[in-house]
Amino acid sequence: MHEVRVPLNAVKLGLTSVADIIDASSSNVTVNDVSKNNYDDDEEYNLKKKEKNEIIETLRYVDGAIDGMAETLNDVLSFAAIEEGRFRLNCSQFNVNKLLKNAQATHLPTAEEKQISIEVHIDERLQSLILYGDHRRIANCIGNFCSNALKFSTSGGQVLLHASLYDNVQDSDCLNFPPSSTISSSVPETKDCDIIGNNRDDDDDDHSKKRAIGLKIEVRDNGCGIDFNDQRTLFQPFSQIRPGELQQGRGSGLGLAISKESIERHGGSIGLESTPGVGSTFFIHVPLAIISENIDNASSQSLNNETNSQSSSLKIQDEKNHHTRKALVVDDVFSNRRLFRRQIERLGFSVTEAEDGITAIEKCGYSVTDDDYTNKNSQYDVIFMDSVMPRMSGPEATSILRHRGCKTILIAVTGNALEEDVRSFLEAGANEVLTKPVSKSKLQLCLQRFNII
Repeated sequence: MHEVRVPLNAVKLGLTSVADIIDASSSNVTVNDVSKNNYDDDEEYNLKKKEKNEIIETLRYVDGAIDGMAETLNDVLSFAAIEEGRFRLNCSQFNVNKLLKNAQATHLPTAEEKQISIEVHIDERLQSLILYGDHRRIANCIGNFCSNALKFSTSGGQVLLHASLYDNVQDSDCLNFPPSSTISSSVPETKDCDIIGNNRDDDDDDHSKKRAIGLKIEVRDNGCGIDFNDQRTLFQPFSQIRPGELQQGRGSGLGLAISKESIERHGGSIGLESTPGVGSTFFIHVPLAIISENIDNASSQSLNNETNSQSSSLKIQDEKNHHTRKALVVDDVFSNRRLFRRQIERLGFSVTEAEDGITAIEKCGYSVTDDDYTNKNSQYDVIFMDSVMPRMSGPEATSILRHRGCKTILIAVTGNALEEDVRSFLEAGANEVLTKPVSKSKLQLCLQRFNII
């Protein structure tokens, strides 16, 4: 699907750029500037402003349609992987607090548009825990819950994301443990898990020291509720409730079925409680291994398979207000590269471009052929790396950069969204993997997560 995502990404970035330009030009023009802009009177000025607003609104609608198209594409690929037996978990370390806060931030624009409050409540015992699981799959599940809650809620409604613990969880209930030795307050090195159960070693002498908790996440709403007959089929493939009225042509009907598969692969369960006219609560119960009981002890290298040190991240945070931040955008497609550059520049970055992996390595100051173990860092605050490129691919270039000692935050931006594609980038040393098309909000959230903006 790389051939579909790449042009789709250019369309999305282009629409966003045009909307931003028009929006900026509109905000910079006041009634006092009418004569400067050759407007004959206030009525003509107001007409021009109305036309600009309509153009911006149209672009936003198209942008939303692209998001829906990309979401459907992701669902179809994931469901195909399930049907063909290729569905895998990519397990890494994560914090529930960050996971739910990201979900809240992602859905906040929709909530504000519908005048619905969206809040996060987290059990204090979970606040600082570092857990082990496929946080992307869990996040997608929570995202589906949030989307449904907002669909079923009306103006003035409330959506609550609540995380807590459930009891009677044994280590044997947890199907995924890190392949390292002992889990303690120090964070061990981890690798992505391949399939369920392959990280378990019943003969491991340290196995008794491994601990699991029961994570319960609920998304509650006080919307219209769901009829009992609909509840029975909700987690089946292609199941939709009142598609014409609530879905408005969007959605594949696969999201909850994929979420069910993801949670059950963790050894957990998924479900809902709903009363028509009162509201609904979607929930998951997931047994997960505890990596650390103190988030302060977990280096940024361990979180989400990141390879940068915590000191490097703190250095960026401390210095970002004292110099122009620098970004390297690596993509072989000129239009994608140029449009992505404009988005990054609007966030305050000085941007350098590279058209392939070899050029990227050289622009970072490293040699492609000669080993360089000086452990120096590149001049950039962040690197955005495409996947499929001539001369050298993104994962290969990423691996070489890490091997040379580069600790710069590296975000993969790829048109290949299959599990094996994501895993190859993470194993090479990418801090995060974003799939095309990349929205402005998703990009900003990612940069904020790494304290770059």
